[in-house]
Amino acid sequence: MSNAGTARTPHSSIDLDLRREESVNTDASSGVVVVNGEKGHDGKEVQQNEQGKIVLESIKWGPTIFPIIFAAIAGGFLQAIALKHAQKGTKLGTLEQLTRTINIFSAITTPYFIKTYNWLSVILLLLWATSPLGGQASLRLLSTKVVTFQNPTSVRFLSPTNITSYLSDGTRNYGTWRAQAEAVYSASLLGIGTGSAKTRPVDLWDNVRIPNIEVLEKQMPNGTDGWYDVTNKNTTYSSLLGIPIRGLTENITVNVQTSYSNVGCSFFGLLDSRKCFQHEDDRCLNISHPHIPDWYFPFVDPSTNFVGYGSYLFVGMNISQATYELPGGTTASDPVDIIFESGGLGGMSVARCKLSQTYLDVQVTCRSSRCAVSKLRRLSIGTQRPPLFYRSTPGIAGTLSNFVRDLTMVSKAGKPLFSNSNQGYIYNPDDPLSSIDGWVNIADVGIDNFEIRMTQLVNTLMLAAQGPALFNGGHDIQDGVFSTRLGRVVSAQSSTGESMTQKELFICYKDWAVLMLFAAVLLFAIGISSAIIAYTTLAPDTLGSLSVLAAESQYFDIESKGSTLDRDGKAISLKSRIVKLGDVEASSEIGYIALATVDTDNGTVGDLRTHRVYR
Repeated sequence: MSNAGTARTPHSSIDLDLRREESVNTDASSGVVVVNGEKGHDGKEVQQNEQGKIVLESIKWGPTIFPIIFAAIAGGFLQAIALKHAQKGTKLGTLEQLTRTINIFSAITTPYFIKTYNWLSVILLLLWATSPLGGQASLRLLSTKVVTFQNPTSVRFLSPTNITSYLSDGTRNYGTWRAQAEAVYSASLLGIGTGSAKTRPVDLWDNVRIPNIEVLEKQMPNGTDGWYDVTNKNTTYSSLLGIPIRGLTENITVNVQTSYSNVGCSFFGLLDSRKCFQHEDDRCLNISHPHIPDWYFPFVDPSTNFVGYGSYLFVGMNISQATYELPGGTTASDPVDIIFESGGLGGMSVARCKLSQTYLDVQVTCRSSRCAVSKLRRLSIGTQRPPLFYRSTPGIAGTLSNFVRDLTMVSKAGKPLFSNSNQGYIYNPDDPLSSIDGWVNIADVGIDNFEIRMTQLVNTLMLAAQGPALFNGGHDIQDGVFSTRLGRVVSAQSSTGESMTQKELFICYKDWAVLMLFAAVLLFAIGISSAIIAYTTLAPDTLGSLSVLAAESQYFDIESKGSTLDRDGKAISLKSRIVKLGDVEASSEIGYIALATVDTDNGTVGDLRTHRVYR
């Protein structure tokens, strides 16, 4: 398995491209861990390696089992050496060291108690020190760590200059596509546009929302290369809908290009409604019969007696901008002039604005499936005119007029002289429905708030117009491919980002493995040596047996026999005798302490007393 990731642990930095061929097999019955060098668990994924899981579970018993096995084998080895030396003849101090050193603690204390410091003391100390070290090595030679792998991952998204939408269809299915778009628009307005949901980095369908860079530019200076860092910021977004991106993984960082329409107003205020209707104020228009040439409100039929002035946020356009080909053969690329008029109790709220396109390079970061824009900057591409209105269907029934009409009619009040949810959102985005039981003056919010909130509403409808199926995640995004669910083709782009995948891997620690190997080899060697020494020793094992020593005492009432019995045989034959450690010369002036039998009539053993002298 070859990966580009690097595993980092508190003890080591292991390049996963440098694969070690080591393996760990655990004999659960003996607790011995053997590094055999045949097939390694190191670097393998935990979830796909059942054998490794068994090994990892088994080595947890290492610190408990290994010292027990080591003590049994090493103790027998030292006993065999002591008996062999006793048969040959050696110093009693040597035998004391060999028989009394039964663990790491006694290896330290025995030389002190018998006042014997020599090379044997050092060797015994090192031997018994292997026991706890071997136990710890068996536990620590294999563990697991979560390792992050970085892999290039391609994502697909709508081109920032995509020009296709239902607005330019002009077919009998227009109403169907519009109804779908309005459903997405209304759900977004009431779902993501209210309360704390406004600051969510994704929309209702987990599409990534794009921050409003015009607002950011007023709040903070940009960073290196024009980037604005919006990580963990209270961000104002350009739309209630996010942009659809396909191919995002749980942990990925990728740059995508996108765009949105920005509403910038030269005038926003509350005017006298009577003057607007009677053509007495050029800042506003009579929506049925505008007195300024080329201005047109597509939603209003001038041939009818329209009475629903208070039920809508009316949007008007300039017909001269509805064509993409100007006299002289040049293509219209300037921003679009828009007028907004909204009736209220205090008069007519009027905004004279331009609709222009903002192009962005944004960095999208996903962590554990939570995606958000982390950085963004401006891009110098495209035209100032929104792409949906660029090289699109011209005229009073064309793309621009369709959008202006649908933006007006997408929200309607229940009855005249009451505000609708569009007006309610601009007036109070935290609770748009709170305003629909009255007739609000949206001019009260001020020009800055109006631009931000109107920008959000405009982009929500523009995105929905490109195809509701794009936003629910069930439709792929492919450049130039016709889709029956969309009823059109779209212009799409792709980008490659770094996707981070976390896997739990086995990590083998070489130093601990070497120490464990040394302890295992040492244990094997002394076990074999102990067997060889015991086989070549003729003397019975009588060292360290209380029964053997007692049987040879003059105070032990027993017939001297059975000298060939080892310590176990002596213990069995004498286990029923009653003995006492006491004063065997109780009648003398000076006592003598010894172990003697008290179950016969030969001699008495007195109790030990204070204020008596013993020799």
